[in-house]
Amino acid sequence: MAVQRDPQQIVSELFDAYCDHIDQRNLEPLARVFTPDCQVSFGGVAIDGFPALLDFLRTGLARFDATRHVVSDSLVDEISPERFRCVSRIRAWHRFVGNRPDLTIVGHYRNVFVSTDEGWRIAEHRGSEQSRTTGEPSLESS
Repeated sequence: MAVQRDPQQIVSELFDAYCDHIDQRNLEPLARVFTPDCQVSFGGVAIDGFPALLDFLRTGLARFDATRHVVSDSLVDEISPERFRCVSRIRAWHRFVGNRPDLTIVGHYRNVFVSTDEGWRIAEHRGSEQSRTTGEPSLESS
């Protein structure tokens, strides 16, 4: 049975952990953010299950010296005691390895959150991109 909690608090806690773990390259604790059978997509890439997500993130993040993910303005929809949907804004900055221009992506995350025996987790995570900008290499990489 789900513990009655404020869905906005659940979203905030899970996305704070998600962003921190990705930006710090500490990916194993994401098992406390996602369900084992999570369904994830970034653009046209579909990822089935947490082990595949972990592999995808390890490979993808290896291209970057640093990242900064910020999730905000989360709107919760269709609340039930054990499941709800949420749309959030994402701004993700990436500094590439080498002297390539930084990349910033702005878009949305569409998620389904579920209550499990271990606590609330993300069961579905869909990233969509609205804009992509590149800039000059940062001063730190010069």
